[in-house]
Amino acid sequence: MTIIGYVFLVLSLLIYFGIIGFLFNKDSSKSGSAYFRSMIFLHFALFIGLAIVAGITGSKGGFAWVSPPRFLLLGAGLLLSIVGSCLAALFKIESGPEMSIPKLLGHAFPILIPLLLLCSGAILLNDQWRSGINAAFYQQALILAAVLGSLGIVVFVITLIVQERSNA
Repeated sequence: MTIIGYVFLVLSLLIYFGIIGFLFNKDSSKSGSAYFRSMIFLHFALFIGLAIVAGITGSKGGFAWVSPPRFLLLGAGLLLSIVGSCLAALFKIESGPEMSIPKLLGHAFPILIPLLLLCSGAILLNDQWRSGINAAFYQQALILAAVLGSLGIVVFVITLIVQERSNA
């Protein structure tokens, strides 16, 4: 079972490299719809890969430190993290004066959030690493990823409201 977890972790890492490739592609502003579709697809694939890794980790007892309902909390945190990262990545190519903060998040969050999730997933999947590393390290990394993802969603909603008011 752990081997399957490692396979999906490596696939998730490759998807992460794809996200980074699209983030730093200089032609992304010229092909906006392709960028949007690619970011959504890559983040969805990342979510599926990390959800499988989390399920395997949970079946091995790696999330015993999370209070019940364990998988509901972990699923919600993973979903918030990935959606926030995706929305931040989508803001990267937007323009306008109200886009300065979302564009900044669009450069940082899609790199930082999946990296936190991948590193924590690797630690939690490997029993030797999990026992050798202070639990606060991966616990706080997962909480930080969920908080940053939530922040990305909140900034997205606020920016939409500001744009609607400025267009009215």
